Amino acid sequence: MQLSFFDTFMRPQVLTDKKIIFLFFVLLPILLLSSCRENSDFHVKAVVDKPAPDFHLKDSNGKYWRLSDLRGNVIFLNFWATWCPPCREEMPSMQALNQSLEGKPFKMITILANDDPKVADKFLQKLGVNLPVLIDEDDSTIKAYGVTSVPESFIIDTQGVLRSRMIGGRNWDSPVMRKMLQELMPLS
Repeated sequence: MQLSFFDTFMRPQVLTDKKIIFLFFVLLPILLLSSCRENSDFHVKAVVDKPAPDFHLKDSNGKYWRLSDLRGNVIFLNFWATWCPPCREEMPSMQALNQSLEGKPFKMITILANDDPKVADKFLQKLGVNLPVLIDEDDSTIKAYGVTSVPESFIIDTQGVLRSRMIGGRNWDSPVMRKMLQELMPLS
């Protein structure tokens, strides 16, 4: 009598290495995929050329910030953490860029990702960086922007439309970056 694959595989014997490998690489992924369902928490709402998700967050000094209150300004929004080496490296260039655009319709805002605000404030103070540090206690803004890693930066125009998303650290104080930001500002 010839047994089917299923009967052969499911014989009451000790599982062999081949059977374990089969279960792990074939059946487990099928089960995991079948259990996946649409979850609104994982939908990225921040899409380039669409309105940026609004937020209402408190900074490390207790001041509340709402993105929609900053309309009329080009917004540089940076998600970061002190435990992230590229985040620490890019902070001085962010401060320099922010200072170079002083007096223009421009706001640079940082949102701390899974980090201690006191540690972040101490780190920025040591560097001489004077940027607001917003606290996303429930990660709702991180989720709304679809942040996958830090640093991650977003450029939002004066009308609240997301114009650029940049993943990874970089030197922000460059002529190319200043030009890009100034092109989004209203003509004076």
